[in-house]
Formats: sequence, structure tokens, C-alpha cells
Amino acid sequence: MATVKIARFTGDLNAHVVKLAERVDEKWHAWHGHGDLEVPVSVVAVLSLVDPPVHERNAVAGELIELTPEAFADTVRRLWRRFVQSRPDLVNRAWPLIEPWLGEREMTPETVRDAHAVAVEVLRTDLFALTDETRWEVDLLGTVLTLVRTKSALQARGQYYTPPEVTTLMARILPPPMPGESVNDPTCGSGGMFRAAAEAMRAAGHDPATVSWEGNDLDHLAVACCAINVVLWGLGTRVLLGVGDTLAADWRTRAIAERNEPIILMRQLSAVRSFLKLDAAACTDAEEPPESSETESASGDSP
Repeated sequence: MATVKIARFTGDLNAHVVKLAERVDEKWHAWHGHGDLEVPVSVVAVLSLVDPPVHERNAVAGELIELTPEAFADTVRRLWRRFVQSRPDLVNRAWPLIEPWLGEREMTPETVRDAHAVAVEVLRTDLFALTDETRWEVDLLGTVLTLVRTKSALQARGQYYTPPEVTTLMARILPPPMPGESVNDPTCGSGGMFRAAAEAMRAAGHDPATVSWEGNDLDHLAVACCAINVVLWGLGTRVLLGVGDTLAADWRTRAIAERNEPIILMRQLSAVRSFLKLDAAACTDAEEPPESSETESASGDSP
């Protein structure tokens, strides 16, 4: 395998995040135009979930870069299937990012090609520098989403993302959440306030997974990014994310139902698989001749 050149990250972490997001924005719009924005964001999201050891980062990045677009698409599908299996509670919220790869709509060869081009760009720009504890300090997906959307589109949606420096400052001014408490953000976006609160908790010696996180937003793609950030930031499993109007009385009820549905389905599928395995084993045992018959046949004696 040829040596892959990767621009090693040095310096300011937030500047590196902006650089990665700019590479995504430039590559996607140059190759694909302004449509299907969920695809480049989903590429960055799923690759961010890959966490190779430090000594294997170059090799893993090189292998992904040298894949054909079709082989890369197969790899992305496997990675998203792994996410679905490991975090069914987040599947409905993350679905806008998963759907291009596992949904019913088939991606065109051109879209697959452009998605791989985005992957090559971010991997060469050292995406895997953010695959250890440094990813707790940044919101890469929120930054990518902000840049790939035009400014006018964001304003039309009424979206104004709070800079990470501001959320960090606010989290430092307020006392950090304590284990057993809840953190609520009615306009969570990609989860910037959650990240800052989790950072403050760790600074105080507490585990963010001991807190309940509850967020809602009108932007389904931003909340999808938040669902992935829940994993990247180690927020645990006590998470409820909704999409819709926070002022609506039933948003929380719907969010709970949508969170629980994939969990129940996964348990049902697991039960069916277990039953089928037991049933297949029972059939195999019934078809095997008794041990005495095998011994008699082997010795040449017939009944």
C-alpha cells in the first residue's frame, strides 16, 4: 500500500475544526453543488465514530482513502449498521444521517463518488486527531453543518449557532451539573450547550453519563448531529432528543415514544434470532442418529 500523506494537526484545536469543516464545504460544493447536504455531514459523522489507536491512525486513514468509492460506501454502511446495533435509542434522531446509506432511496454513483471525495479530504486533513479525548472539546459536526449551509439558508431557518467560546464561558459561570441532575436545552441544535456542560462536569471530577440530557429543536439535521455528539462526547444513555416545537405540549411524549420504538424492535429481533437458533439446534439434534448407531455402523455391524 502506498504511503498516504496526511497534514498533521498542530496548534489550536478550534482552528483545526474550522479547517476540517471548510474542506468539507469546499469539496462538496465544488463536486456536488448545494444539494444532499446530509451526505457530507453523515460522512464526517460516521468517520468521527471510528476511534483507531494512535499508532494505527495513519494506517486506517490510508486504507479508507485508497478504497474505491463503492467499497467506501460499503464500509460506511457497515459502520452505520454498527451504530444502529449499539445505540438503538438514538436511531430515530440520527436517521437523517443514516438514511442516505441504509434507507430505501439508492444513492447515485455520482453521490457515492462525491461522498468518498469528502472522506479523502478530511482524512488527509487529519480528522483522526479528534478521535480521542480532544473530541470532547469541540463540536465538529455543528461546525460542518453551519458551513455547508449557506448563510442565507441559516437565516431563513431562524438559526444562529452560538460560538463554542460563548457556551464554554456560560458553562464556567454557572455551577456544573451534579450527578443525578438534568440538563435541558429547548433549542439544542447540535448540542453545543451539552458539550460545554459536560466539559464543566469533567473539570469538576464528575462523569457526564451520570446526568440526564434532554434537548429539542426544529432542525432535524442539527438534532441528528446532536445524536452523534452524544456518543462522541460520552454523555451516556440517559438522553432524550426531540424534533419539533418545544412549546408544543406533546413534544416530550413523542420524543420518548420515538426513542423507545427502535429499542423495543431490537429486543424483539434479538428474541426471534435466539428462538431460531434454538429451533435450528433442536432440528439438528433430532436429525443426528444416536451415538450407538454411529458406533455400530463404524464397526461394520448392522441392526
